[in-house]
Amino acid sequence: MTRRLMAFMVAGLLILSAGIFVSCSTESGAEVAEIKLPTMQCMMCKENIETALKNVDGVKAVEVDNKKKLARVTFLPAKINLEQMEVVVTTAGYDANAQKADPKAYAELAECCQVPDAK
Repeated sequence: MTRRLMAFMVAGLLILSAGIFVSCSTESGAEVAEIKLPTMQCMMCKENIETALKNVDGVKAVEVDNKKKLARVTFLPAKINLEQMEVVVTTAGYDANAQKADPKAYAELAECCQVPDAK
């Protein structure tokens, strides 16, 4: 009977510790926003945009889809909002939703990252 009690106690502690780990590893209140990236051209663009957004406090994850020209950003709204994320993207040289790229940043992009019609 003592072994059975110990087994239940160990099992209970494992379940409890697993629950604590899960709750600590996820932040509540995170939201997902989509940012249209109409001027994105290549894999270098994808890397540039992901890097720019991932380096911002409050951004938890970034997924950029080259074919759809779309970024899905998981973020904490208490720290950053959609408009601020759009500014990050435009400052990196790319259009973000209806916001236009910063002209100086755009001019500094690699040739493969610039829209062919704009050259």
